[in-house]
Amino acid sequence: MDFGVFKYVSGKENLSEIFDCKLDTYNHVFSSEVIGNTSLYDLLMQIKYNLTHDISVNDFLTPKYFGDKSNPAYQTIKNSKPTTCYNATFYGSKKLENLNAVTNLMFLDIDHFKSTAEALEYKETIIRKYDWIVSCNLSLSRVGLHVIVLVDKITGNEDFNIKYDIINLFYFDGILDKGAKSLSRHTIIPYDNQIFINENPKVLAIDSKIKKVKPLIQPVNLNLYHQPISTKEIKPKQKSTEGEVLKVNLISSPHTFFTNPNIEQFITDSAREDGLLFEEEFDENMFDDPNTPLQYPDGVHVMEVSFYAYRNKKVQIKNRYNTIGAISACLIYLNCNKLKASPDAKKKATIMKFMQGFNQRFCDPPITHEEVYNSVDGNWNHYVNGVLNVNRYFKKKYTLWSKHSTLTSNEKRSITSKIKSRPVVENSHRKISDAIEALQKAGIKITQANVAKDYHIGKTTVKKYWSEFKPMVKEYNLKLI
Repeated sequence: MDFGVFKYVSGKENLSEIFDCKLDTYNHVFSSEVIGNTSLYDLLMQIKYNLTHDISVNDFLTPKYFGDKSNPAYQTIKNSKPTTCYNATFYGSKKLENLNAVTNLMFLDIDHFKSTAEALEYKETIIRKYDWIVSCNLSLSRVGLHVIVLVDKITGNEDFNIKYDIINLFYFDGILDKGAKSLSRHTIIPYDNQIFINENPKVLAIDSKIKKVKPLIQPVNLNLYHQPISTKEIKPKQKSTEGEVLKVNLISSPHTFFTNPNIEQFITDSAREDGLLFEEEFDENMFDDPNTPLQYPDGVHVMEVSFYAYRNKKVQIKNRYNTIGAISACLIYLNCNKLKASPDAKKKATIMKFMQGFNQRFCDPPITHEEVYNSVDGNWNHYVNGVLNVNRYFKKKYTLWSKHSTLTSNEKRSITSKIKSRPVVENSHRKISDAIEALQKAGIKITQANVAKDYHIGKTTVKKYWSEFKPMVKEYNLKLI
């Protein structure tokens, strides 16, 4: 039946044209051969009323787990049920090279809720919040959700994957199944008589969202996410068949890569424009004078990210991955974990942007954008799960400075160095003084050599502080004559 006639006959004249979208169907999850097609509306009715042939309602009630162990019966059922692909249609076989058309629908998979009740609660939250959700139903396991959304134009598989990650990051708090990416992803047709269907969904203008938040690099043209990170070092240069060096043309903007190559300016820009913290901040009421530091004779452990080593040199090949990982972990601690804030997708994006810029400017050669993404994403997941460990990156400090101090960095370092070395200086003074007193009592001429030799003090140390004892030594030696 013509879709227009169907809308008229059924009394659903406001039903969106997206429901006339044709979808491919497949025998089971291991099959890639297209066996038929159906409209989106018909498919959703199959889910609502269990109209798929030869499927028992009991199959949909089979638990996925027994305790903490997988249920073999569930896996058997899952592997035998028919599937559909919401994202695209294909010629004959579900392969990217056989792509027929992109639907502009996106299948989003959310799994591993603790219970059906928890899944349904989350479902109610998102369908109230987002008017671009086309449908939402329980998965086969009934502890997961299948969410279908309508977005503006998808240009290909890479574009789909990037948009999936952006939606995951900004709208679903990072809980979408990353394994569900790809235009060719298909999924089981379940049964859920409480399926949510939005008959007139809005279009999620994800392209304008990307431009607004200005993500790490330009989408579509660059390979950000769709391949797993390599454990091997990449070669600095890749040759084309013509022998020319291949280059990726990056589009720089204030929100992608910084134009000033100076490391200090790079940090300043990030702190000012994006609000990133690079060191711990302390209660300013602790300071009596902003130019007088707080002193800790035994030291105190604090977190700060130091970029001093990169003033005149770049991060070399063997250190790139460790450096990217360490800096991003510290930034997450300082800007999220240390403040005991709940996971903030925008903060993650800000840290991600900074790390991409740092990689491009200060790694020689840079690692891939995807590898930076995976490194930061791994640390972020540790933070979300409460297992981010940055103990190795704390630094022992003997002085803490007010952020309102007017002293230069060199002046601070000079004062800090004197404070830090004060116990050493005092100990050296004491040993030299004791040695001079002992030589005097023994009636031995007091010289630098005698002090150093008989009392196990380094000659350099004695010479360094000798001028402070010289008047007293001269007086003692005169008494020996």
